[in-house]
Amino acid sequence: MGRALTIFDKFIAGNFLVWAMVILFGYRWRHLEFHVYVLLVLLQAAGMFAVWGLLRRFALPVWLLVLLEVAILMHLAGGSLFVQGTRLYDCYAVASLPLPSWLSQATRYDKLLHGYFAAVGLVGLRWLWPRLQLGPAGRPFAVVLMLLIVMGVCSLVEVTEYIGTKVVSLPEVGGYDNNLQDLLANLGGALAAAGGVALRDRSVRAQP
Repeated sequence: MGRALTIFDKFIAGNFLVWAMVILFGYRWRHLEFHVYVLLVLLQAAGMFAVWGLLRRFALPVWLLVLLEVAILMHLAGGSLFVQGTRLYDCYAVASLPLPSWLSQATRYDKLLHGYFAAVGLVGLRWLWPRLQLGPAGRPFAVVLMLLIVMGVCSLVEVTEYIGTKVVSLPEVGGYDNNLQDLLANLGGALAAAGGVALRDRSVRAQP
């Protein structure tokens, strides 16, 4: 008999179906050629299959899958839902703040989601760290390595996004400022997660 489906198997399969439907029917406002949507679905399938292959041997906890699911649904909503004619990704939690122009998008939905993704990535990597036999996850050097790994992955995402804008015209993605603001948001989210986990660990150790 074959191996029974795990929660993670169902998580990957369910999200692939949801993601494919949103790409095919929720992103039609971009008015791209249909083959581009199909290509995006195939790329999404390849990416999710790679993630499944890498992580299927770990019994990811339900709380981590929930955090990931929230991130995925927020991403899909940001690119396919509109609020009074404005794409959700372009909406602001706070309309205006006394910030320099290069930080003017700090409360934009897109940047808040980037920060959340990086935070979830840091927390997830910290959970995996000892299971990958890389040593204690709470050591400062290990935390710095995790931050660098998360930011490296985020940078690859930005490189991929940049290449995508050159292959297909996606004017809503933005340019250099957008990419660097995304990375700043990622850094802020990862640092916040690392600090929050460190404070939690300290409070646990302080308990009698």
